[in-house]
Amino acid sequence: MPRFSPDVDDIFIDPTEFMGSCNKDDIREVIEWLIDNGNIKEQDTDIVSYKMGLSQSIFQECLNAISSNYYQLTNEEEELILKIGKKFK
Repeated sequence: MPRFSPDVDDIFIDPTEFMGSCNKDDIREVIEWLIDNGNIKEQDTDIVSYKMGLSQSIFQECLNAISSNYYQLTNEEEELILKIGKKFK
């Protein structure tokens, strides 16, 4: 992470300046912190794509869509999903 050495107790660091000083790993850490602290949702970010390949990212997006639309599933669709899930327990 970028380091700042303030000479006074009250300091303002411009977010653009701070983030501009970050490398990819620092930015990933900031995004993970935001997710962990409830500031953003993982599915609302591209961090999923960043951490996994494209096909895994698409798969995760589909799982998120199914999960958020659970009450719209038919009985047959729910049974199929449960059958697949039980296979990996």
